[in-house]
Amino acid sequence: MLRPFYHSINTLSLIVGVALLVIGFYPFVRSVTSGDWPFVEGTIVASQVYPSADTGLGFHLAYRAHIEYVYQVDDQNYRGRRIEFGLGSQFFLAHSFALRINQRYPVNKTMRVYFNPHQPAEAVLERAPSMGASVVWVALGIVFTGIAFLLQFSDVLANSSSNREDRSVRRPFQIDDKNTGYVI
Repeated sequence: MLRPFYHSINTLSLIVGVALLVIGFYPFVRSVTSGDWPFVEGTIVASQVYPSADTGLGFHLAYRAHIEYVYQVDDQNYRGRRIEFGLGSQFFLAHSFALRINQRYPVNKTMRVYFNPHQPAEAVLERAPSMGASVVWVALGIVFTGIAFLLQFSDVLANSSSNREDRSVRRPFQIDDKNTGYVI
């Protein structure tokens, strides 16, 4: 049986691992469920790159590609910011990556905007999931879930080997002086 400390680590690893897997797979699920969403023409109204985390040391940790678009569904105007499904789909460690997104969506460009027919305010420019962040979350989820299973498996092995050791420590069968057949 796992000692309390290892049991806590095992449980925490499993919870964190499953949570990270859910976070990582969410964009893929959203991408599939949006496969039948209709689209309308929309227009990019804002496209800029700005630092999102300043270190105070003269450099930035990340950059954000800020894209906004407008579209109309059933004579109702909407404004969207989501490019694709996924966490961090618009945050980049390299300035050049954020600039590429900015260049792909220049102001006044006309684009297809895919929208949820039940909730037209929910829209996306690309139905494909954000691969970068999703892969990282899934990989971390696999690592944490793997740690939980390894801890559990090592506990099972430790218990089975301790049972074998207990059997090897037993004294060989001996009969008492009265030949009753009882083990002494």
